[in-house]
Amino acid sequence: MKKISIVLSILFALTILNSCNGEKRDIVLPDSDNLIKIRIEKFEDDDYRLINEFEGEDVEKILNKVKSESKFYSDKSVNDIPTNIDIFYTMKSVFSEDMGEGIAHIYKNKGKYFIEQPYNGIWTLPEEVYNDLTSEL
Repeated sequence: MKKISIVLSILFALTILNSCNGEKRDIVLPDSDNLIKIRIEKFEDDDYRLINEFEGEDVEKILNKVKSESKFYSDKSVNDIPTNIDIFYTMKSVFSEDMGEGIAHIYKNKGKYFIEQPYNGIWTLPEEVYNDLTSEL
C-alpha cells in the first residue's frame, strides 16, 4: 500500500509539473516608431479588399491594444494563411523604410476571436478588439 501511495504521489507531481510547463508568450508586433501605417484587408472569395487603414497615433493605439489584450492560445501556426476559415482579415504593418511587411491574420472561429502570426503562434482577442480591427471605413 505504501508503494502505491508513493507511485501515485510521483505521478501526481509529474502531472502538475507538466501542466505548469506550458509555453506562454506575448505576440510579437513591430515598434510603432518604425511604422507608417497598418492596413486591414479582408480576404473573401479568394480576393483581398482594403477595409481600413490606421495612421499616426492610431497605429500606436492599435498595437498597444493588441499587445495588452491578446492571450496566447497555441503555437500551431503552420501555414501562411489560416486554414479552414472562409473569411479572415490580414493586418499588414507598413514600415517607414524598405523592411517588408509584418503580417498577422485576424479571424473568428467557433465563437472565439483570434490573431495569428504565420509560423509564430495564435492568440485570442476580445470581441471588442476584433471589432475595432475589422470594422470597415
